[in-house]
Amino acid sequence: MEKIPFLLSFLLISAGLVGVVRGRIDRRWFTSRATALLPLALGLLLLFLTSAPPLGAAGRVPSPIKAPLPADAVLSYLEPIVRAGTERGDHVFPDQRRSFPHWERQVLEAHRQADGALAQVPKVLDALNRGDIDRFTAWVRLGVLAEDVRQANLTIHDLTPPSLLDLRDRHTLEEALADLKTSLEQKRRGIQKLQAFVRGTDARDLTAARLELDRGHDGMVAGLTKMLRVKARLGVGDD
Repeated sequence: MEKIPFLLSFLLISAGLVGVVRGRIDRRWFTSRATALLPLALGLLLLFLTSAPPLGAAGRVPSPIKAPLPADAVLSYLEPIVRAGTERGDHVFPDQRRSFPHWERQVLEAHRQADGALAQVPKVLDALNRGDIDRFTAWVRLGVLAEDVRQANLTIHDLTPPSLLDLRDRHTLEEALADLKTSLEQKRRGIQKLQAFVRGTDARDLTAARLELDRGHDGMVAGLTKMLRVKARLGVGDD
């Protein structure tokens, strides 16, 4: 249902543009460029009203949203706990141990991109509250940050566990990747809910944003914990 206003506005804009360029659409309705401007104007107005707040919109928007903990910080906290509770595996070959750090760096580098975007979210809301930006600008910036998180998620989506590991460890890392991908998608949805909140200041959107961000954090913890279990079994970092 939310797509109907957008599709309608798109059709009106398209019809208006065709009429403006060609001078008419048919002989009955839009017989001149002037009359073709009517659907174009209606389409732009509908798109503007349904997709973003007015340019001049102002007012304080509460920002009780804190930047989610980055993956590096969570890893630093979890690693000694997981390592203490995980037995090192038997018959681990040196090439298996060497393959894990490179894979781990790839995962964390992608996650750092998402963490960088997520760290900017509270700053956007704070700038809005200070009056440095209006609601439309905040809405646009949040959209860009959501896209940054999506791009990081696509990078993780393309990663696969090291082929040198045994089947059990590869399966565990596949589960870890699935958790991290779901986590980033939930965080992206959280930013999108904040966009909706900035646009309409509906408290339900703010509640939904908190819920999605919290779920994303829990998923990240689950994924990183599984990564660390494999790391501990391989004995990476024991030296």
